[in-house]
Amino acid sequence: MDDFSDFEAHIVRHDDFEADVPDVKETKNKLPCKIDDLDLQKPPGFVGVVADWIDSQCRYPRRRLAVASAIVAVGNIGGLKYEDDRDGVTANLIAFCVAASSTGKEAVMQAFADLHVHAGIQGAVHGAMKSEQEIMRNVIDQQASFYNIDEIGIFLTKVRNAQKNGGSAAYLEGIFGSIMSIYSKANSRVLLGGDMTREMRKIYAGQFARAEEHGDEAAAEKAGKMLAMVDAGLERPFMSLMGYTTPSTFDNVMDGETATQGLVGRALIVNEPDINPRPRIGFKKPELPMMLGMRLWSLTGREQDDTGPVEYRGERESIKTDKKACKMLDDILHWLMDHADDANEETGEASVAMVRRAFEMVAKISFIMAIPDGKRT
Repeated sequence: MDDFSDFEAHIVRHDDFEADVPDVKETKNKLPCKIDDLDLQKPPGFVGVVADWIDSQCRYPRRRLAVASAIVAVGNIGGLKYEDDRDGVTANLIAFCVAASSTGKEAVMQAFADLHVHAGIQGAVHGAMKSEQEIMRNVIDQQASFYNIDEIGIFLTKVRNAQKNGGSAAYLEGIFGSIMSIYSKANSRVLLGGDMTREMRKIYAGQFARAEEHGDEAAAEKAGKMLAMVDAGLERPFMSLMGYTTPSTFDNVMDGETATQGLVGRALIVNEPDINPRPRIGFKKPELPMMLGMRLWSLTGREQDDTGPVEYRGERESIKTDKKACKMLDDILHWLMDHADDANEETGEASVAMVRRAFEMVAKISFIMAIPDGKRT
C-alpha cells in the first residue's frame, strides 16, 4: 500500500508542450486519441491518491467504486472555487455505483463521506431525497448540496412509479426535474417558483426585521442577501449526486425514457462485476494522512475556522488547458457527433441523447482531474 504521507510525489505535473495529432476522421471507426496505455482504475495525480485512500478503507476490494467516488469527491471539494477556462463545465457530477449486495459498498460510501468531513464541508452532505421541495430548500440554505445515497436504485424506482401512477407518492413526481434543473445551473442561476418565492421572502423578511430590531448587523446583512437571492434566483447552486445500488434494482430503471429524461444520460455509471470479492487478510483501515486532509481543505477555498454554510462567493480560479489537450477534446467532440449519427440510424433518440451528453462527461472528469494541478493536460 502506498505511503500517503508524501502524496505530493504522486501528483503528475506536465510542462506546456505542442504536438501534432493525426486527423481522427481518416476512418470512421478510428478512436480520437490513443488509449492503449490508459488504466481507468489508476487515475493519475491527486485524484489517484484519493482513490487509493478510499480503496484502503475497504476490506473487500472495490477499486472501480473507489475511483468513481474519488472523482466525485474531488469535484465536490474543489468545484466551488475553480472554473473551467475552456468549455465552462462545472465539477458537479451524477454517479451511480453498482455492486452486488454484501460486497463492500458501505465502506466506499463511508470513505466518500469522510473525505467531505476532512475538507470541512460535511454540512452540505445529505443522505436522502424526500421531495423536490426539500431539494430546493437545501440549495437555498447553502450553495452546495452533495447527495450520498445508499440503495439509489430503490429510490429511482419509487420516483419512476410516482411519475407513472401518481397516488400517495405524487410528491416524488417532480424530483427528476428538480435535480436536473439545479444540477445544470451550477454556472448560472436557478429561479424559484412563485409559491417558494413567496414563502422564502416571508421567512427572510422576518429575519431581516428581527435583526434590525436587535441591532444585529451581521444577521441583517445575511437576511438581506438571501432576500435579494430569492428574487433574482439562486446563484451558482452546486448539486452532485452519488448513489450506490445493486444490479437487480438498478437495471429496473434502465430504459429509453430514463435516458432521454437526462438524469441517467448525464450519469457516470460504474459497475463492479465481481459478486464475491475475496477479503484482504489482516485488513485494518488507515487514518487519513494529515497532509492529505489539509490539501483537501485547501481546495475548498474556505478558511480553517469557517463553520458557516458551504459556499464560495469569491473570485474563482481558472483551470487552463494546454494545446494538446485542447486538440484532443476537439477530436473527441467530433468523434462523438459522428457516433451520434450512427446511433440515430440504429436506435433513435435515446441513444443519440446519451452519446451527445458523453462529451460533457469527458470535459467534467478531465476538469476535475486538473483542479489540484491547475492545468488540464
